Amino acid sequence: MKTSLTQTTARFSGIVGQNYHRLTRALPHYLKMQEVIASTVKRGLSQKAPRILDLGCGSGLTSLAIHDLVADAIITGVDNEPKMLKQYTEHAGNLAGITVVEAEILKFLKGCKTGQYDTIVSGFVLHNLPHEIRHRIIVEIGRILKPGNLFVLGDKIAHDSIKEHNRALMVQMDGLVKAYNNPEDHEYGIGWIEHYIRDNQPDLKQTESEVRTSFAN
Repeated sequence: MKTSLTQTTARFSGIVGQNYHRLTRALPHYLKMQEVIASTVKRGLSQKAPRILDLGCGSGLTSLAIHDLVADAIITGVDNEPKMLKQYTEHAGNLAGITVVEAEILKFLKGCKTGQYDTIVSGFVLHNLPHEIRHRIIVEIGRILKPGNLFVLGDKIAHDSIKEHNRALMVQMDGLVKAYNNPEDHEYGIGWIEHYIRDNQPDLKQTESEVRTSFAN
C-alpha cells in the first residue's frame, strides 16, 4: 500500500506544529542551519532576481534567511500544513518577492515547468517523508531545476553506523528533555520526542548512504 504525502505531512498538524519556533530552545543549531542554507544559496547564484523554491517552507525561517542575504530573490514557499503556513504568513508574508502556496510538495513539483527554478532549497523536510516519496521528489527537483544550478538540502540525516546514530539520538533526546522540563512545556516536549521516535522507524529513517545514492542517481 502506498503512503500519501497528505498522511505524512499531517505529522505537523498537532502540538509540534504550534509555535514551531519553540523548537530552537532544544536545537540551538536550527537557526544556524538556516544561515548556512542561505549563504550556500547566495554563493551559488550568478543571476539577478533568482527564482527560488523553498520546499516544505514551514514557519518561514529558511525563506527569511535567504531573503536577508538575497534581497532581490523571488521566493516561493510551498507547504500543506495550515498551522505552519499561518506562521509563514506572519513571519514572511508581507515581504516583497515572497509568495506562499498551500500544496502537497510532490503535486506542486509535478505541476512545475522543466527548468522553472534557479535554486531549490529544503530545510528539515525530506526526512519526514517515506523513502519512496523522497525519491520521487528528488526526481522532480532534478527536472524543474535549471541545468547546472543548485539544490540545497539541510536535513536530519542518520549516521550509517548504528552506534554513532544512537549516540547522536541520545544527545538530541536529552536536549528535548532539558529544554522542555517545566510542567507547562511537557506536552510540547513529549510531542517532539514522539516525533523523533517516528523519524527513526524503518520507513522514514534517512541515512547517509540513502542520500548519497539518491543524488548520485
